[in-house]
Amino acid sequence: MLKVMLVDDEILVRLGIKSVFNWEIHGFRYVGDAADGHEALRLIASETPDIVLTDILMPNMNGLELIEAIKRQFPHIRILVLSSHDQYDYVRSAMKLGAHDYVLKGSLQPEKLLQVLSEVALSIAEEQRRADSVSQGSSGTEEEQLSSWMRGILANDVPLPDVEMANAADRIFRKYNHMMLVRLHHDGVSTVEDLTLQHMLGMHLRKWTYGRTISTKERECVLLLPVDEPAGMEHLEAIGKDLISAAKRVMGASISIGISHAFNGLPEWKETYESLNRTLQAYFFYGTERTYFSEPRDKIKEDRGIVLFSADDEKLLKDELARMDEDAAGKVVNAVLDRMKETEPAIETCIQACLQMLHCFLSAAALHGDEFQRRLESEGPKYKTIVGFETWVEAADWFNTFVRRYFHLMREAGRETIREDIHRLILYIRDNYHTNLSLKQAARRINVSEGYLSSLFKKETGIGLNAYINQIRVEKAEQLLRETGLPSYEIADKVGYENFNYFGRIFKKITGLNPMEYRKVYGRRKS
Repeated sequence: MLKVMLVDDEILVRLGIKSVFNWEIHGFRYVGDAADGHEALRLIASETPDIVLTDILMPNMNGLELIEAIKRQFPHIRILVLSSHDQYDYVRSAMKLGAHDYVLKGSLQPEKLLQVLSEVALSIAEEQRRADSVSQGSSGTEEEQLSSWMRGILANDVPLPDVEMANAADRIFRKYNHMMLVRLHHDGVSTVEDLTLQHMLGMHLRKWTYGRTISTKERECVLLLPVDEPAGMEHLEAIGKDLISAAKRVMGASISIGISHAFNGLPEWKETYESLNRTLQAYFFYGTERTYFSEPRDKIKEDRGIVLFSADDEKLLKDELARMDEDAAGKVVNAVLDRMKETEPAIETCIQACLQMLHCFLSAAALHGDEFQRRLESEGPKYKTIVGFETWVEAADWFNTFVRRYFHLMREAGRETIREDIHRLILYIRDNYHTNLSLKQAARRINVSEGYLSSLFKKETGIGLNAYINQIRVEKAEQLLRETGLPSYEIADKVGYENFNYFGRIFKKITGLNPMEYRKVYGRRKS
């Protein structure tokens, strides 16, 4: 029998739990109780219990201190926390220290306590089986080896299974299997450790069914549910919702879960994962902390052919930014976001389109002088923010705020008062950047002297005329390098440079890369 001990400073709680049921009939032996942590440690040393139930808020030595001491001195002991409804912060701390589960004291029912104790008993038995396997000379447990091998399958990193591994897979998988793909969202919770979350999910999963947790990559894991008969969707959804709720309640973590239909073991492992991974991305459009059921492969939307931010969109957005038209620029951005919502491509495709739009704004900002750039950059790294978008709503809200902020900062920097003749000249340069532009031609165009234009242009825009022309030409060259296979010397000619070496020097000065390096880093990959 497994020995159970109780620690709680309330005598009525101790008497109530001690008499809640006949312990020995259910395979447990109640070995005593204590009123605080110090007394508990003395009793543990003499009785060596397998399971300790402990309150958190106690005098002398509280529950968190007791858990820490138990894990240091008696690491084999399983700990269950007794908590109240308003103690979830303490419960999270207890779980991080090594507690295995928690029970709410206010709604404690005999069957609930017995269920949790039984789950711990199964866990202890499984751990003993693993220990026996290792003591018999195996190199790690079969489950650990197979989990590592299955991760390798997903990464295309392992050969076909040998006979021994195939036999191990047959013992782990059943005729029917369901997969739950768990995604941990940022949501400001950066302290949740993947392994701690997996442990908690595995523990709660055992309340419903037998299952295994498999680490796949950062902020993600798989729950494998081998079953004798395919489980009903309502039952699987109830499990998923319970896990989502437990992650939020116990650890403050936000997760979404994708649930697969039944699949046939290891041969369909990778295909099921990939299909479910694509299905789960629906959280970007429909919300996090939800369950999503996998779709048949012929119903999954593919990204091929979907262009969220076209070359025409890029040109239009840059033109509106050059004209300093806030409403028009905002319409271009929202048109792209609406297209994103309508087509629901992969999250990676959405993020790429967002980065391309941001690039347009930052390129335009570089043409409005150092003060404007400095103010814009002082508000934090925007690329990092975009890469971290979790939902379409987050992306849309951020961009609408960013567009307003961008033009507000521009006006603050004094660019709204730019002279009409300089503004006309800017538009002319953007349309004719590929021609042989010169200071003399520009001065003639607005009917001023060359010397006056030179100082006036710098005063109004914060950048010299030649530097501005080079910025526009390099911006166009970047687009051609990203979107075409034209050789660099031909691109140089197309954007207005007769001397290819001069073009290369200017390009590297502005971008930090030579044209060949730029294409290698930012060129669009062929599918």
